[in-house]
Amino acid sequence: MPPKARAGFPPLRDDSAARPLWERPLTPRNRRVCLLVGQAGLDTRQPPDRCPCRTRDYARSAPSEGLTRTGVRLPTPPYKSKEEMERLTCSLCGKEFDRRTGEVNRQRRRGRTRFFCSTSCAARHGNAKKKKARLVEKACPCCGKTFTTSTRRRSATFCSRSCASRSSVTPGRREGARKGGLRASGNLCSPEETLRKREAWKYENLRQELSRRGVDHTFEYRLGDFVYDLFLHSHKTLVEFDGNDHLYPSAGEKDTGKSMYAVGRGFRVVRVQVQSRAAVPIDPVIAIL
Repeated sequence: MPPKARAGFPPLRDDSAARPLWERPLTPRNRRVCLLVGQAGLDTRQPPDRCPCRTRDYARSAPSEGLTRTGVRLPTPPYKSKEEMERLTCSLCGKEFDRRTGEVNRQRRRGRTRFFCSTSCAARHGNAKKKKARLVEKACPCCGKTFTTSTRRRSATFCSRSCASRSSVTPGRREGARKGGLRASGNLCSPEETLRKREAWKYENLRQELSRRGVDHTFEYRLGDFVYDLFLHSHKTLVEFDGNDHLYPSAGEKDTGKSMYAVGRGFRVVRVQVQSRAAVPIDPVIAIL
């Protein structure tokens, strides 16, 4: 069935491909090709005044470059010519370069008077205004020690992190922390209570045996500034279970001072060698009773 002709256009025939472009069916592709043929001057015959290709809206949407299916090269858009470019001189290196006149005028209206050929020249010009940092000698406000620092805005104020930490704790903050600790003292465990809960698994078998025998005892007993592993009340004896970590010379000196402190107050101190991370033996304690 032959296509129907639109109002105001010549009647359409089946051989529409062989007819002039302005007589072909009204499709987007025919509009584009007809417009390009008219602009490129490939056909001397002019389409009628009512050709849809002459509409202003379609002329804006025409592609800029490339070839259509018919082999017609699309016209390139009217790029700005060299006459609309302004010749400038770089304010840093003196190199001449071109810049669009509209962009130059816009920058001048903003008060800009210097122009640069590249971002590197602009950055070098901006950095030249900055003051360069230099090394200076400064006294630490905490310990008074002299140290070397720079004149940068975020240079060091103290000679070390420890001095900075000590100086940050002001008397007001220290007093606030002390009052906060006193208010929360009821919710804190003492050192002996903490040890008693942490080491309970080691003393479970020994605790059951002493309870069965009816021996009055206390694990992790505190005496002065020291905490002893076991205290037998009826025998006034303190038992220390020494693991492998007590074999070091430094640990031996602490153990000696701990034993002398208890002996000086009338207590008997017994030390039992045990394996680290293992339950304490029962027999050495029973032998004391």
